[in-house]
Amino acid sequence: MKSRTTLAFSSLLGTLLAIAIFGILITGCGTSAVGATPATPTVAPVQKCGSIGVMRAQSTTGTSGSAQSNVAGSCFWQAFQQCRSASLTVNFGSVDTVTTHTFTLKKNSANCTISDAVKNRIIPRPAKDTGTYTCSGLVNSTNELRFNGCGSLGNIVVPTNPVGNPQS
Repeated sequence: MKSRTTLAFSSLLGTLLAIAIFGILITGCGTSAVGATPATPTVAPVQKCGSIGVMRAQSTTGTSGSAQSNVAGSCFWQAFQQCRSASLTVNFGSVDTVTTHTFTLKKNSANCTISDAVKNRIIPRPAKDTGTYTCSGLVNSTNELRFNGCGSLGNIVVPTNPVGNPQS
């Protein structure tokens, strides 16, 4: 009888030992978090094309601040043609008001969308968000960019030359 009890104990001990070793081996086969970096989606950086300042006088003419307006406008136009992420800030100023349009290009699937985040400021008060609009298109004309169909704002004409341009 003694041999039978010893056999049962040794087989039970062997089984438990086999399960423990099997458990250790299984956990060693998993993926290790040490040194692993989680996958992150690739997001294209937004190219900041700059800003254009337009001063509106009592007449309907505006002047952009410098030759940098042409550079900023060209940058945004090129980004639009290639549907690259980009932004352009345009400040329309008057005697005591500033309306800031921040145009942003984004690629959504096969389409390129233009959004316009608008802020209005009456000096000396801080700027307030007045809405974000989606524009239906962009046209590059001589000395101007024309953002078409921007919601209730309609078409927005941005002069890109340093001399001035009639506004509509």
